[in-house]
Amino acid sequence: QKALDKLTARQEIAEQLLSRMWEKPEMKAKIQETVMQDPESVPPLERKRNELRHWDVATGKLRWSERVAGAGSVAGTADGMTLATVIGYEVQLRDAASGKVTQEWATDERLLPLAFSPDGKTLAAGITEWGPYGGKGGEVTGGVQFWDVERASLVRSIADDKPVTFIKYSVDGKHLATSSNEGPVKLWDTATG
Repeated sequence: QKALDKLTARQEIAEQLLSRMWEKPEMKAKIQETVMQDPESVPPLERKRNELRHWDVATGKLRWSERVAGAGSVAGTADGMTLATVIGYEVQLRDAASGKVTQEWATDERLLPLAFSPDGKTLAAGITEWGPYGGKGGEVTGGVQFWDVERASLVRSIADDKPVTFIKYSVDGKHLATSSNEGPVKLWDTATG
């Protein structure tokens, strides 16, 4: 448990640092908080497994909630119009106003962290294959897939030697930061990989 707590703390620190470096002050007013609710963090009478909740940050009121089958990650576009969730090998795009699925597609890799490009046209998804000997018998187990949101098509992939557990675009969309529970933060050129 101590090792897991340490890894989680390291990931939170990296996320805070990157958020501070790349967040535009004018975007703070547009932020809508979306939370994947952990059933252990709410009282027993309010627990609902695998529930995606959308809150109004200004009022603290729940806008909507949707049951999801084990989604492990959620991301939102900068304009607050679209959400993405990932469930194992399936990516779902959702209307942020209603929570309803508008588009979905299957992948050939287990994905977890998600991040939309600043213009909302590309979804970056971290490849997180875990297991003995690095997940695939010693083969490359991590990386990033870049998806064209409108066409639901894979544009390209970047291979990495570790499962990706954190992912974030720079404000200008030219760079992507990734990290693993097992290694350093890496900065990628989104045009060339």
